[in-house]
Amino acid sequence: MTQLEHVAWLNAPATQTLVAAFEQAGQPLRFVGGAVRDALLGRAVGDIDAATPAHPNDIMRILQQAGIRALPTGLAHGTVTALIDKQHIEITTLRKDVETDGRHATVDFTDSWREDALRRDFTMNALYCTPQGEVTDYFGGIEDAKAGRIIFIGEAQQRIEEDALRILRFFRFFAGYGTGEPDATALAACQAGRGQLDQLSGERIQQEMRKLLLSAEPLAAIQALQQAEIEPHVWAGTCQTDALAILQANPHPQAHDPWLRLAALLRCGEMPAKQVAFVLKRWRMSNKDAERLSALVEADLPDGLLDEAAQKRWLRFHGASRFVSQVLLAWANQPDAASAWQAMLALADQWEIPTFPVTGKDIVGLGHGAGPDIGTILLELEAYWEDNHYAPDKNALLARVERGDL
Repeated sequence: MTQLEHVAWLNAPATQTLVAAFEQAGQPLRFVGGAVRDALLGRAVGDIDAATPAHPNDIMRILQQAGIRALPTGLAHGTVTALIDKQHIEITTLRKDVETDGRHATVDFTDSWREDALRRDFTMNALYCTPQGEVTDYFGGIEDAKAGRIIFIGEAQQRIEEDALRILRFFRFFAGYGTGEPDATALAACQAGRGQLDQLSGERIQQEMRKLLLSAEPLAAIQALQQAEIEPHVWAGTCQTDALAILQANPHPQAHDPWLRLAALLRCGEMPAKQVAFVLKRWRMSNKDAERLSALVEADLPDGLLDEAAQKRWLRFHGASRFVSQVLLAWANQPDAASAWQAMLALADQWEIPTFPVTGKDIVGLGHGAGPDIGTILLELEAYWEDNHYAPDKNALLARVERGDL
């Protein structure tokens, strides 16, 4: 039996409050999935999930009797969320699949921990931990997790037929936890079942692909995804990964942006415009994300030979965040100009972008009538201001207008 020791979340007040409530009710409770897996791997733990043989209505009652706020987030599927000290902990009744259709499963509740484990996707996700830290591992998940192996529980092809989302989850978990080559049996099953991806909702595709691209090193998973011929189902064509490889190695924090990484792929696609349109529609991206991704794929990128004055104009026009994204994409496409890109990123970080101090109202106040001439004056005045390193203040600029020095 593996023992978890000195695990902060297991001994945290919120967790102990939940444990005490179930102990008081005489119902078993174990923690399961990501929190257990990541604790064993020494990683930061995010969401905490728990399982119990208690039925959903009983879970609600146990929580309420203990003074814990209970949210019926998925009673039909056995899930209740406990809200303790602003922390959400999902508690799910032990389940077994009765019927599956490629995405949704009909479940029955059970009192068997092993039956519940059998319906989980990968061995590393079927780890159960008691409140005392004792870990039960039904399928060798601890060894697989430590070795970086993403292994399906049971027959990979059957598990994919039950739920096609497991294809994308396989690549996402390989991006986050895999080492070496992906499991050949799993990869072949993903390739064989790839047509089922067309049945998935766009939101679920976006969610899984975004998490994959957020991984520290998504390149190997993307290449495995290509090997399994998944690309036509997620972005309607093939993409070269050279730019992504360079972007992945870049230490700049913005280089980890999932949509920037996606843009690096799509810019190197066989039909970028068509592929972007497919992604925006198929992934059901929000207007904000769609606008940003389109802009990144379609953008003219800065040249490594731009002088500082031109860089500052580019920065003022695009804003710091978009400028940095464009520089990172340019770097990914022209890695030999690394020193130039580094200088541009330093400028974006250090230079406080000035605001042009003169408005149309100011010009009208000097006696110029409103009309198209105002716009012309402002453009010429702003060009003068830029050429003089943004030094002239409002008074100096207006004095220039009064003198007619334009």
